Amino acid sequence: MTTQKPEETPSCAARASMSVAKRRANTKTRKFWKIEGYDGTSLMFKTELPLSAMSTKKMLSLLQRLACMHLNEKEIIASTLSPKSKKYVRLLEPLINQNNPNSISVGENPYFIATVWPREELG
Repeated sequence: MTTQKPEETPSCAARASMSVAKRRANTKTRKFWKIEGYDGTSLMFKTELPLSAMSTKKMLSLLQRLACMHLNEKEIIASTLSPKSKKYVRLLEPLINQNNPNSISVGENPYFIATVWPREELG
């Protein structure tokens, strides 16, 4: 009969410090939405949100709402019609960048762009 040495479990303080280390490591690798609004080439708005705060679908809705702030009522209605309608306009249609599928833009001018970035690459 062999006796096995009980496995040592980390103390509460050791677990807490491991947890803090993991959080710090996750903060460095966490991703964020970078949201920018442009009027022509001039940056007029910029903010960042954790990626976990908003799904892609919700981000698209947010970009459309931001773009709507610069449209009149008729443009908003025409942008909301079915694309098959003769009165439909593409002012709120999302564009996904083929070179960067993590980038969505909405609007013509002004327009809003949301891009996913790792924390360390945000400027």
